[in-house]
Amino acid sequence: QFSPAAAWLLLLSLHPASAASLASAARAAEAAAMCSTYRAVSAEFHEHTIEDVTASIGLAEEPSQSRSFSPSWRVTAAFVSATGLVGLASALLLAAAVGTPITAASAVLRSFALLHDGRLRLSRGGVEAVPLTLAAEVKYDATAPAPQKGIAAIEPGQCSQVEAGVVSEYAYSLTLPGIATSEACCVKCWSVQACQAWSWRQDSGFASRGPECFLKTGGFKEKVNAPDLISGLVPSRETSPLTGITANYILNYQGRHTSFHEFTCQASSLPTLWRSAGGLSTPIKVLTYNTMWWNIFDHGKASDLHYYRTTNGNSAVTLLSQVARHDLMGFQECMDLGWTLARAGMLEEYGYFDGQEEVCMAYRKSTFALLAHGQAAVAEDKRSTYWRTRPGQWARLRHIQTGQVVFFLNHHGPLPVDTGGACGPAATAHNLLALITGNAKPGDTVIVVGDFNANARSQTMTHLRQVLYHAVQHGYDNILMNLPASSLLSQADLGSGGSDHHALSAEISI
Repeated sequence: QFSPAAAWLLLLSLHPASAASLASAARAAEAAAMCSTYRAVSAEFHEHTIEDVTASIGLAEEPSQSRSFSPSWRVTAAFVSATGLVGLASALLLAAAVGTPITAASAVLRSFALLHDGRLRLSRGGVEAVPLTLAAEVKYDATAPAPQKGIAAIEPGQCSQVEAGVVSEYAYSLTLPGIATSEACCVKCWSVQACQAWSWRQDSGFASRGPECFLKTGGFKEKVNAPDLISGLVPSRETSPLTGITANYILNYQGRHTSFHEFTCQASSLPTLWRSAGGLSTPIKVLTYNTMWWNIFDHGKASDLHYYRTTNGNSAVTLLSQVARHDLMGFQECMDLGWTLARAGMLEEYGYFDGQEEVCMAYRKSTFALLAHGQAAVAEDKRSTYWRTRPGQWARLRHIQTGQVVFFLNHHGPLPVDTGGACGPAATAHNLLALITGNAKPGDTVIVVGDFNANARSQTMTHLRQVLYHAVQHGYDNILMNLPASSLLSQADLGSGGSDHHALSAEISI
């Protein structure tokens, strides 16, 4: 009988590049009939035989979290983009014909749920699951101690065999700021088992002017001239089996993760927060924007090349230059806010901070005086979709005209979406609120912005709404405050500027 598991298998097995989607669907159906457990087929299905499919990869288990499934338009759009409209339609028709419409609907729901939970991942070629050979790398338990990382033996003289001015580019890279020497960067690469190559530069060119180390994996692509870079390889790993987006998650986890957390995974009751009265005479404009830096600024090129510096700007810069000036701005997936503001003709008007973990913020100097600022980790991605720890970047500012103090918090939330990451939604909400209570003072106006990687119905946002007023929301992007609803004077969707997120604006009475 054509089970929901088989229908789900069929749905994921179609590849958009296949010229014969229906033929692939028929082969998938034959393979699916032999499956007794949930299986996922690689995006390159048409290159495999039926025997390959029946012995295909399995899904690594993740710790379960009690939450309702809430699909969003972004997940739907990403799924259709990954599988192709023809593949999606063919799978649904065949599943309905062999089974029932309910079976087909169950298959789709199951697929979306697994995408949402991070147990399937969208790769550049389609949808991929975790190979059994990599299950040990991807399986994650937030309560278990981190595995010990052994340092690989460095071959004699290996870190002295470097190339200057030429860099080998691989499919994926991890940026590690602050590693002081090329030798230390090389040693770091050897200590990370997924690292196949590395590059290093003395001066990042950012406001910090610090050094940068880049670890690379996923297969060699090309050699590129880069006068300010020093690079090297790990010859014994040139044929590493790590490919696809899974390779990037493993590299990120091995290179970034630590057992020491400055945040808690054991959330108790939510911290309480004072309410600010607000007023009609002192409006300010607030903006949040995920700039999709890797695409809009770097055009998908390797991060160590800093491609954006060779351009005069981009569509995101144009968006910022054309909208009305904002008093407070929080950016996610942001690397170099000084360059961005300069290209938009706004640099002299703003004070700004390039934070760690690709978050930036700016304040208008004619409106606010800076009192203090900082950043702390409040969450971490699950190991199955690991990019980084997730930050809360903050600034405490005095409104020059009225003297009112505003605590401004910028957040980029953990993955997978709607899960709260490794520690769950309650802990993520708790840690954000604890960051506020630990650095703001009673009476401060609190404004929180960001891409939370959580939609309005998620548990993370449900927890936060117990304490803060949810003023503006679009997709995963939000603006919250400790002011009454009447303090929200207006809101606007400013468009995407080419990003996969929209810039959101709010005018707020503080």
